Formats: sequence, structure tokens, C-alpha cells
Amino acid sequence: MGQAFPVKASTPPPSSPTLLRAHLAAELAERGIRVNVLSPGPTDTAMIAGTPPEFREQIAAVIPLKRLGQPPTSPRLHCLASDDSGFVTGIDLSVDGGLAQI
Repeated sequence: MGQAFPVKASTPPPSSPTLLRAHLAAELAERGIRVNVLSPGPTDTAMIAGTPPEFREQIAAVIPLKRLGQPPTSPRLHCLASDDSGFVTGIDLSVDGGLAQI
């Protein structure tokens, strides 16, 4: 039988990716392996570029920063994998213009 997690009635139970991230971070820490997650929000990529401008504007309107994200460049992402963040593990970094906060 699975492990029970105490959850307040007003909060949803942790999702599978959340549990996996937490489990892997704890399990692999003793081997010096860090586990972090990057959760992007709506991003201006080739997939969305083919949609009507009105559609992109509607998406941007619900994002607190009122714009789509830009594809990250590798130096920005590599920080989580570098020694610069050697004491960081088990995080889920939301890069979504504040969308997860509303």
C-alpha cells in the first residue's frame, strides 16, 4: 500500500510529478545527484507562432506579466545544473510570468 501524506482539506493532493521530483531528490542526494524541475508557462515557440495573433493575445491577457515567455537560452538554464546551484535540489522553478500564482 502507498504512503499516506497529510493534506489539508483545502489543498489538492500532490501530483505524480511533484511526488517523483521530491522522491528522486531525496533518494539521489546521497550520491551527490541533484534533481530540479523547470516548469515553463505559455512560451512563444514555433508551435504557437502559427496561431492567430488574437489567440496569442488572449493567452497573454491571463498571464500576470501580460506577455508570453521567450524560449530560455542555455546559460540561463544551466545554472540549475552547474556548481553555482550546488546546494539546490528538489525545487520546481515556475517560469510562467506568475501564472502559477493566480
